[in-house]
Amino acid sequence: MRGPTRSGSVVAVLWTSAPDDERFVETVLPGLSPEEAGRARRTSVSAARSEFATGAWLLRATAARLLGVEESEVVVDRRCASCEEPHGRPRIAGLPGFDASLTHSAGRVGLALAAFASVGLDVESVAGPPDAALVETACTPDEAAALDSSPADVRGSLFTHLWCRKESLLKAASVGLRVSPSEVDASGVRPVLRRRRSTAPLSPAEATRLARVAKSGRWIALARTPEAFESALFATGSACLSAELDEGDVETLTRSDDYAALVEGLGRTLRS
Repeated sequence: MRGPTRSGSVVAVLWTSAPDDERFVETVLPGLSPEEAGRARRTSVSAARSEFATGAWLLRATAARLLGVEESEVVVDRRCASCEEPHGRPRIAGLPGFDASLTHSAGRVGLALAAFASVGLDVESVAGPPDAALVETACTPDEAAALDSSPADVRGSLFTHLWCRKESLLKAASVGLRVSPSEVDASGVRPVLRRRRSTAPLSPAEATRLARVAKSGRWIALARTPEAFESALFATGSACLSAELDEGDVETLTRSDDYAALVEGLGRTLRS
């Protein structure tokens, strides 16, 4: 399946924080789909539950504005392309040419929105230096050697930077971590696929899509990554970053004039 492409394609990124408040989660759950609400309720860690609910609500609220409908009318399809379970990348019914990618880590929530491009966004909090087993699992031999020769105090950031780049590409290709990150060389300007092993076999169509996305896309620099985090944005084609907004809480974000302008501009592009 070919992804959406068009000259002048754009990407926007929204950042916010998940509220440390169970009341917020209970407030937004009724507005989510039964699958989304069920997934949130099954998440035992309250912080992770809040992160997921925040991202799901932000995507639904944004799609509702693009469609001109109530949030409850938005149909979010999260069926995995491989197993049909509702844990795949979100797709919005009625928005051809639209793509989105959600990410969250340690209270940080991000949503990438794209018109006529495939997009992947990842954010991760930075821990200490990774152990040898994790490096072997996630890195190419050249990346592992570069990490090993780096000062210990920056090794955690460098590893997390590579991980975010790899996962953003795999999200954009809709294959996720069914492909081992060690198959992706993320040390250059553009990704290089180095076949070593996959965590699950890809169908011919999925393998073709991964190769096409990797060849046609690139990482786009982000400016709103806070200290102690790393993030990466990958998009196909000639997509440019039209806006990157960051607000402390999701309700402030969605009420801001900048957010309204961002969604209006994205809607014009999708209708063009």
